[in-house]
Amino acid sequence: MPPRSTSPPHFSDAALMTLIRSTPLAICITDAEGRFQMVNAAYCKLYGYTEEELLGEEFTLVLAPEHRDMMRRMHRAFIETGEDSDPLIGTPGSRAEWEVVNRQGRQISIMAEAVRVEDDQGNVYKATFVVDISEHKTLERSLREANQRLTQIAMYDELTGLQSRRAGLDRLEAEIHEHQRYGQPLCIAVIDLDGFKQINDTHGHAIGDEILVGVAELLRQSLRESDAAIRLGGDELLLVLPGVALDQATQAVERIRQALASTPLTSHSLEVTLSAGVAAYRDESQDALLERADRALYRAKRRGRNRLAQAQ
Repeated sequence: MPPRSTSPPHFSDAALMTLIRSTPLAICITDAEGRFQMVNAAYCKLYGYTEEELLGEEFTLVLAPEHRDMMRRMHRAFIETGEDSDPLIGTPGSRAEWEVVNRQGRQISIMAEAVRVEDDQGNVYKATFVVDISEHKTLERSLREANQRLTQIAMYDELTGLQSRRAGLDRLEAEIHEHQRYGQPLCIAVIDLDGFKQINDTHGHAIGDEILVGVAELLRQSLRESDAAIRLGGDELLLVLPGVALDQATQAVERIRQALASTPLTSHSLEVTLSAGVAAYRDESQDALLERADRALYRAKRRGRNRLAQAQ
């Protein structure tokens, strides 16, 4: 078997130019002054210009006006050093992603990479290879938005906008750690809407949802930024109240109870009340704290509802 040849192919300049012109990769060659000396069909198609409209023109013609000065500086730096480095913003490298707008006004995401070349007379040129990555960027944005949406769903209740059960319990655990570290007071309140099942049965779940939304808005207006309101499930809510003692927390929840009782909700102007159990943290597990607040809540309900009880 004859030895395998390792000699590189020999292309004529004409053959090389034919290859450049016919490739689907968008390519342009600019001189040291930044004027187009060659553009292939793919480059013209990408930007929406004819070859005649580009040749001899400055390459910034295809850029947004606000980017032109920066790109001129980067071009001069590249011609001198072989790196696109803007002395004002310090961005090195010959490969970059850009958002550009073609002649028809369509925004395009591109990946551009450049090489510095010299001809036989020592004239320096910049050959730029451009790939349209718009579809990739669109998919990337869609995935990012989907991830943000999933995070939103995981952290916040979709109906009320309050923190979800999982996120809320994580928040409570974090506040417990803060208490253990710094000794600041911490209280919670477990809240239940009185007769909520009967409201759903009488008026329908849509009205029940409106009530939950209204209660959530009242909580947002009533609580401090440092507090947290959580929807544990159904009409059961949890308030995390850091930095306040039991009596202060009870007064805060009492104000919420009074505000709700005097605020008719939904188009039916329904009067809705709540019962709550308020508990102060005392070096116990999260479950033990929640259980004490739950027991206080049930005492409040047994005493006639629309009232608060402090945990023992």
